[in-house]
Amino acid sequence: MTEKLTREYQPKFILIEDKASGQQLIQDIGFLGGNIRVIGIKPSFDKVTRFASVVPLF
Repeated sequence: MTEKLTREYQPKFILIEDKASGQQLIQDIGFLGGNIRVIGIKPSFDKVTRFASVVPLF
């Protein structure tokens, strides 16, 4: 799915949380090659706090 969305929207970079399954996704995208720039983001708060901070955006 990441490959499909990348081809469709052609982002300059992709931000992925550098925890748990995000680490594997970062590695997988790196193996795809191409000009996809992946940036791992280290979360500074717990999951519930991060979720609560973005709920108003939706």
